[in-house]
Amino acid sequence: MSNDKTHKPDRDFVLIFGTDEIWKPKAVLSRSIQGKYAAMISFIPEFNQEELDDCKMAALKSNDFDADMDAAQGEFIFVLDRSGSMSGTRMKMANEALILFLKSLPQQCFFNIISFGSRYDYLFPKSVLATDQNIELTIKKVNAFTASYGGTEIN
Repeated sequence: MSNDKTHKPDRDFVLIFGTDEIWKPKAVLSRSIQGKYAAMISFIPEFNQEELDDCKMAALKSNDFDADMDAAQGEFIFVLDRSGSMSGTRMKMANEALILFLKSLPQQCFFNIISFGSRYDYLFPKSVLATDQNIELTIKKVNAFTASYGGTEIN
């Protein structure tokens, strides 16, 4: 092995992963036209009805539970990289994709956006209902998003 700290793959890497159940972890590896790689791992925890009822009761007791959220058709949390590496075309494309998703949200759902870099923040203190007014306000804010959140160094 060389002392060079960088490694450039000299052959294809193939990861074959399948699942029959949605709550089992999934992994995706993608290669861009420029030859860069991105990986995504997703998982959805499996809850049984008893656990869900316990969570709902705990939320009701803590007074943090919003009755509208109980009737909602889902909650969508968008996580957006706004670090310096996203400047220029990357940020513009990310903003455009986010706006497309916002315009496609189903009625009676809640949404929020988390921006991150060397810090993170939420667009709204808590998720908001996807009304025309909220979507319009959010799109105006997203159009002003820049890659101004510093770096994304992992310690």
